[in-house]
Amino acid sequence: MGNKASFIQNLIFFIVVFLIITVSGCEDDAINEAKPKLGQIEGLLKPADAATEIQLVQAGNIVATTYPDENGKYIFSNLEFGGYDIIVIAEGYHVASEVNTITLDKEVAIKNFQLVPLMASIRGIVIDSEGAFIENASITVSALGDEFTTQTDQFGVFSFNQLPPEVGLVLGIFADGKVELQVTVEPIEKGGTKDLQISLKEIEQKIGVGSQVGDLAPNFSLPDVDGKIVSLKDFASKQTVLLTFHRGKL
Repeated sequence: MGNKASFIQNLIFFIVVFLIITVSGCEDDAINEAKPKLGQIEGLLKPADAATEIQLVQAGNIVATTYPDENGKYIFSNLEFGGYDIIVIAEGYHVASEVNTITLDKEVAIKNFQLVPLMASIRGIVIDSEGAFIENASITVSALGDEFTTQTDQFGVFSFNQLPPEVGLVLGIFADGKVELQVTVEPIEKGGTKDLQISLKEIEQKIGVGSQVGDLAPNFSLPDVDGKIVSLKDFASKQTVLLTFHRGKL
């Protein structure tokens, strides 16, 4: 009888221990499930020195801000799993990627960015020496071995919107009847615009003034007073030839 009671006591003890362990395990699982999962977002920016600030946005709110290192690497750590937007602030650049949204659903999520420099622009007007617009003037821009060409409109206006920034530019301006002109433009910053007003001078027309003293006279033939045809070459051996014209009869 004593053995049976002892067995029952032991059985009850093991059942109670089992229940305690089971309940404890369930509580641990519940705690683990309630604890948010954390990870990090990282990536590289090129060029490395382009970005000045990187913002992490969730549901329209900035939740973190960081800066790239000297190699262009950035990290957002200790983030809860979910969707985020990344905003790269880089003066003079735009982000080539159209979608900057990333979903963090693992320990590390990677998002790289290739930054593209904003282009430079030139706007200008071409006039003549009297201030009148010059239409259809040809404008050529030379930059880094490439050439870009356009023409002025009826108001003498021209523009270039996709020029390389931060390099020297040379403009060649040509219009009918005007002196061709070259203009050097200092480097334009990324995203910058240079405004120009260009005046072209008229080409000077050379007016003939006839023969000058000392010029070689051309050969010619005329009748003399007797009606005989005489040529200048007939007097090539003479030092002086006097030519006179008379009106009427002598």
